[in-house]
Amino acid sequence: MNLYAPIRNIDHLFLLSPAWIRGAVNADGPIDVVSNPNQASSYNIPSGQATSVSDHISNLKELGLGDFADKFDTALAGMDEWPFVLEKYIRVFDSADDPAEVSGRQENLYGVINMNDWKSYVESRKAEGVTGKISDLFGGYLEDGETSLDSSHFHTYEVDENGNGFALMAEPPEEEGIVPHIHRIVNFEIKEFDGHSHSVPKPAWKFGLRLCYMPEKDSGNIFGNAISKISKSAKMREKAYEINSPDGKRYLLPFASAEIDIPDQEFTLFDPEAYDVYCLIPPLINSPEYKAMFRYVFPLPRFLSLLTIYCMQGLYDPLANTGMPEEGGDMWEKRGGNYASGFSKWDRGDEQVFEESRKAARNAFTSLYETMQAEYDSSGVSKSTTLSFADILKPKLDFEDGLRWWQRGKRLKKSPFNADGDTCKK
Repeated sequence: MNLYAPIRNIDHLFLLSPAWIRGAVNADGPIDVVSNPNQASSYNIPSGQATSVSDHISNLKELGLGDFADKFDTALAGMDEWPFVLEKYIRVFDSADDPAEVSGRQENLYGVINMNDWKSYVESRKAEGVTGKISDLFGGYLEDGETSLDSSHFHTYEVDENGNGFALMAEPPEEEGIVPHIHRIVNFEIKEFDGHSHSVPKPAWKFGLRLCYMPEKDSGNIFGNAISKISKSAKMREKAYEINSPDGKRYLLPFASAEIDIPDQEFTLFDPEAYDVYCLIPPLINSPEYKAMFRYVFPLPRFLSLLTIYCMQGLYDPLANTGMPEEGGDMWEKRGGNYASGFSKWDRGDEQVFEESRKAARNAFTSLYETMQAEYDSSGVSKSTTLSFADILKPKLDFEDGLRWWQRGKRLKKSPFNADGDTCKK
């Protein structure tokens, strides 16, 4: 019998399940960014036990598994606020000339904006007779990013506030005849090179999805000093960092996002329900920020592996054991099962289970441990006569100690330093 995993992607489980994240897609999420971070009445981040978890506990009790349901409930006690929040938003870029038709908006209608707020604003403009394409009223140059694709290649660019800078080749061109080159940018205009040019993007509206970290209520002393250095305008523009809730001030720290340009069209056609969050999940997962957080800081695949190991270890004890259940058995005639059952071939002893994994873990610990040990005598010279990997990793206190240490190494026939401390040339 083969048991197939109902979840094939741990990242999808994390972003879609309300038991893992607030604002989960499968729970009518993501949630909208807060309308105004200064108003506690606009706070909309859910708290409390997820509905899916409560339903699961209720189902267990209906099946007569009350004890297991109580233990499950106890295990999740005090965890009513998961630290991650998934939010959706629209980001608006204003043009430099700031057309009168859309100028003078309320302060919460700039930058990252609640999509329902933006819909209300667009409808109010429409009611006043304002029409036009998005590009006629909005759009601003970015100071860094990627140029438009031209001749099978593009560039990464960076400019100052006046639009002056350079565009560099992002990667070797695929098209024959195109050599690596640089474009000069003047006033956001990319100068032509070798018969071709590019353009600096000028986005107007972007639909976005972002992941935020929300610290616990009592962790204000940890983040307060850092958050206080962020300007009020930045907090309002990003609808993050410091927001007011009915329970007091909370911190919300965006760390990963994915955005897509909204096609140029009549701006009064804006409809929040027309945008699909699923298309932004893959680029969000593939972003460097997401990978850094959930492959290294909170390694989700590793957490899942630990649970798998626990289940595999626990499976051996209750399966195919002789004796009555009250004695720890399951009434099999032969411990481990008969040969035909297949269980007799299983490695049941702790010395066989995950043998190679334990060796790798032991070697990693030993290497780390050895790098922290003092293996130098009073004169600072290594006691070892050979250079080990642990020796190479050890910090050198100063040049003289390092010189003597290298001279004792048998892998080097002479010191790599000259009398002045500079590296010798080959």
